[in-house]
This record gives sequence, C-alpha cells and structure tokens, in this order.
Amino acid sequence: MVETIARIRREHLVSHVRGRFFVPRPRGRGCAEINAWLEDQCIAEAKRRRHPAIKDKTVWEVFQAERAYLMDCRGAFDGFHAVAAAVSKTCLARFDRNRYSVASRAVGRTVGVCAHADRTVVRQEGEGGGGASAWF
Repeated sequence: MVETIARIRREHLVSHVRGRFFVPRPRGRGCAEINAWLEDQCIAEAKRRRHPAIKDKTVWEVFQAERAYLMDCRGAFDGFHAVAAAVSKTCLARFDRNRYSVASRAVGRTVGVCAHADRTVVRQEGEGGGGASAWF
C-alpha cells in the first residue's frame, strides 16, 4: 500500500514537471541548445518556488547554501540503455524503430545494443566500438 502511494506521488510530480518544462515542446538546433534552455528554466523555477521544508526561503536559496557541501562531478555521465536484438537475414538489428547494419557473421544471432545519449553501439560477443553509430 505504501509503495503504491509513493508511486502515485512520484508519477504526479513527473507529470507536473513535464507540464512546466516540456509544454510546448522546446525547440533548438541540438541537445546543447535545448539543455541550456532547460537549465535556465529550472533555475528560474527554483528561484520562484518556496522550499517545502524551509518556508521563508526559495529552493534556489537553499541550494546555494548547500552547494559548498555537494561533491563535484568527477567525469562524464556514461549511462545507457542496453537491450538484446536479433539480427535479420538482411544483416539488420532493430532497436527503437531504427535498423542498424551489422556484419554478415551476426545473421541469426543476438547482438547487444547500447543506446547512449550521443551514440548507439552494437556489439556481438564482446566486439564493437564507439562513435555516432558503431557497426562491427
């Protein structure tokens, strides 16, 4: 029961954030421009909203006070979504409505597809590389 209530609250918060920042859908020339716009929107929202626990301060004021105690980010975030994909007879592996070319030796086998923020990597048995799109 408690988990269900927590899930409902979390989904409610996510829907509010989507409504605040993504309606209408942000437009930009690339991820860097959209991320810069989104950062500006988040800072403006933090300066506007009152902190839920410290009522006489904004979220931004509390963040600035706590900033000295936060750890620095030591490197680039390398998170990715990984799935297995079957290779067709035409040497194509399907992932996220896209088809990726693979070597003919992978036909009929399963390959791993790792979708990073800036690239997609297709690997078979530990092979594969990086780049905008990597084939083996």
